[in-house]
Amino acid sequence: MNYNFTPPKKIYLLFLMLISFMLNAQNGPENEVMLTVYNQSEDDNSMLRATNPDSSWMHYDDVENFDSWGFFTSGEKYDVMAKWNPLSLTNYEGWVITKIKFIVVNPLPYLKAKVWEGPNASIIYTQDINEFNVNSWTEVILDTPVEIDITKPLYAGYEVDMRHTELGGAVSATDDGPSVDGFGNIYRWNGNWYSIALNWNLRVLIEYALVADFEADKTSTCTGTSVSYTNNSYYTVDSYYWTFEGGTPSSSTQENPTVIYNSPGEYDVTLEVTQGGNTDSEYRQNYIKVLEIPGQIEGELMVCDWSDEEYSVPENEGSTYTWEVTNGTIINGQGTDIVTISWMGEGTGDVLVMEETAFNCDGSSELFEVTIDNCTGITSNFTENQIIIRPNPVSGNELILYTCSLNVMSIEIFNINGHSIHEQLLYPESTNVNIEHLSKGLYFIKTTFADKVETVTKFIRN
Repeated sequence: MNYNFTPPKKIYLLFLMLISFMLNAQNGPENEVMLTVYNQSEDDNSMLRATNPDSSWMHYDDVENFDSWGFFTSGEKYDVMAKWNPLSLTNYEGWVITKIKFIVVNPLPYLKAKVWEGPNASIIYTQDINEFNVNSWTEVILDTPVEIDITKPLYAGYEVDMRHTELGGAVSATDDGPSVDGFGNIYRWNGNWYSIALNWNLRVLIEYALVADFEADKTSTCTGTSVSYTNNSYYTVDSYYWTFEGGTPSSSTQENPTVIYNSPGEYDVTLEVTQGGNTDSEYRQNYIKVLEIPGQIEGELMVCDWSDEEYSVPENEGSTYTWEVTNGTIINGQGTDIVTISWMGEGTGDVLVMEETAFNCDGSSELFEVTIDNCTGITSNFTENQIIIRPNPVSGNELILYTCSLNVMSIEIFNINGHSIHEQLLYPESTNVNIEHLSKGLYFIKTTFADKVETVTKFIRN
């Protein structure tokens, strides 16, 4: 806190204010104004003091820190406030209070910013003020802007609590008067209303605040399910226009619509709100993610009966996956989006997965058929002249041929139609073969040895 305390400038006014305090007690806010009735329409411009088309400082004071007021016989708790009738607020529908500022001359009080409304000045907002200046303006930014109801009287100000002090003292700074009686000079103590001879140094910033905002009950969903939208726009809204990419309906004028998404993808949502001649919109790109449950299985279509292969679907966070396999065994990954299957038995195998999402969608994949080959070499002569192919099936761009023979001369690769598509020399022990130009499918390697013996071995390119 910045403390630079100085005594009041006009001590004699304390006696005038004390007399005002004793004479002007009323029974409550239902009496509307204190002392004389003030015709507020005569002073509309002076108390709204517009600074730009979208904001205005509302206040009644014109001179800063001319004098000050407080209880001098005991520490008390009371509300210092200014009041505006609906007549003054007619042009401010859709506006909000964003700041309250004031001057105090005492470092001792506990303070709270407050807003009241209605004929009984019902409290609608309160906020602790942990730090404040002394003898200069303290500007409080409200944590939550307060919407103005133009049909009700509006009060704004601050609570002063001096009960922890023995004698109280002057707290609230004022201008030099004359007071805008019943509006710029009121306070409430022990449930009763009073006024003083001067206006408080008290000002309220109101701003135009039509803001489009919304939320969905879910942002990830499955095809064919619905999403419910809730309008969170503030403050006063006359009409709504929603746009739903990929949704049914594709647009809506309801405040809180429900939309169905029938195709997987990521979709934009826009809400445009209007109030009077003002418009605001909120656009959210790829806000809704619609999932295909589950996605397409990916993995090898042609495998060897001794091989272990991975199969997967796109992962959705929070989902559980149940895999089923024929002619194979799941050796790890059950319950996840990726499993390893050990294939067995020449012929065909099937893979199926069922997914249940975190948001209670479920579905089954299409059957994924796999061809299982025994992948053994077909020899026309001596088995000791066979070669070993690794890996097989091969998913990369290179395979390695292993042989124990020292008499190997060359290899030749044929497709299933018998067309020769690759030739190269074969070396003892191991030879690397580049197959990046080969498409997926079944191929045959013919190996020719120095003694003219030939062998044929199959491999699968995935």
